[in-house]
Amino acid sequence: MADKKIVVLDYGMGNIHSIVKALRLYSSRVEFTSRAEAIDDCDALVLPGDGAFQAAMENLKGEKENHLRRYLDSGRPLLGICIGFQVLFHDSSEVHNADGSMGEGLVSGLALIPGLIRRFPPGQGRVPHMGWNTLQGCAPNSGLQEGDWMYFIHSYHAAEVPESVVAAYTEYAGIRFPAAVRKDNIVATQFHPEKSDRSGLSFLEGWVKSI
Repeated sequence: MADKKIVVLDYGMGNIHSIVKALRLYSSRVEFTSRAEAIDDCDALVLPGDGAFQAAMENLKGEKENHLRRYLDSGRPLLGICIGFQVLFHDSSEVHNADGSMGEGLVSGLALIPGLIRRFPPGQGRVPHMGWNTLQGCAPNSGLQEGDWMYFIHSYHAAEVPESVVAAYTEYAGIRFPAAVRKDNIVATQFHPEKSDRSGLSFLEGWVKSI
């Protein structure tokens, strides 16, 4: 079992404990914390969660984002999952008004991965895309295999992403979109590896071993 320190950052988004439990299968030092300073001395960082893009960015702004950017500048590895995948891109069309209704415009992301987050078009499939789907076009040495079944739950997908940073694709509602990306020290997945049975756990194990 690895003894590298992995911080799972709590930034107010849901569905965290399953990834913490999964990572503890492969590392004896997994810390789940909302303290931005904890990012500074860890060996690897996980940005997980479910929820809305706008809320995620609001929760990251300030101290957490500053520590996150300094961490990435150090060259240490980051794993983003679900909403932690989406906020890495340039912007999202998921906008909410103060009363909770859907608004217009764009919400800026961290702009660490080139690309945009856009909603699945209406009438071309049930939204959210929820459940099991297969991976396509898996890049070499990505830890992902063609035809692997992974668990998804999302209403927005990555678009206009350069092929050079895509580690795997998935198809839904007539759209072939990135299911995983990698760039420099960042790896991120739209799917939930911690909920994706053997294939997902194998991916997580490989990532931990790579730290």
